[in-house]
Amino acid sequence: MVRTRAVLVAVGWLVVAGGTATTATVALNTIGDGILGSSSRARTPEDIRRELAGEPAASPSTPSPAASTPTAVPSTAPPRPTATPPSPRVLSTEGGTVLARCSEDKVTLVSWTPAQGFHADDVARGPALVASVKFKASRTEIRVAVSCVGSEPKATVTRDDRGHDD
Repeated sequence: MVRTRAVLVAVGWLVVAGGTATTATVALNTIGDGILGSSSRARTPEDIRRELAGEPAASPSTPSPAASTPTAVPSTAPPRPTATPPSPRVLSTEGGTVLARCSEDKVTLVSWTPAQGFHADDVARGPALVASVKFKASRTEIRVAVSCVGSEPKATVTRDDRGHDD
């Protein structure tokens, strides 16, 4: 009797723990995608490689190159040269990392990733003469203002330790 009861208690505990873990996972996934949107997810090394190469981001609905079978279409026209977009530049700060690109004297923030303990706020993505993002922690604010110097993005970083209500 005691052994049966112990087994039932253990099974019940496992069911409740599993249900709680599943509910928490679904809730966090919903919060992450629903409120923050997919642009705030962490970038993988493959995402950054694609962005630096100026390639489009892979999406789940886009078949991979290995999965698609290209069909040969004869062309009599010579290939047209395409303008290569300028390569983005990684700008690292204490509060996080920014990937920025200059084009026609205007800067665009391609992506930004807060450092651990920080979150991004007040993003002005551009294209503009100055694009910016604030990385905030409990008592620290790191403002990254990016502009183009020549064709290269350059960051001006300011730090404020006066404390902020987040």
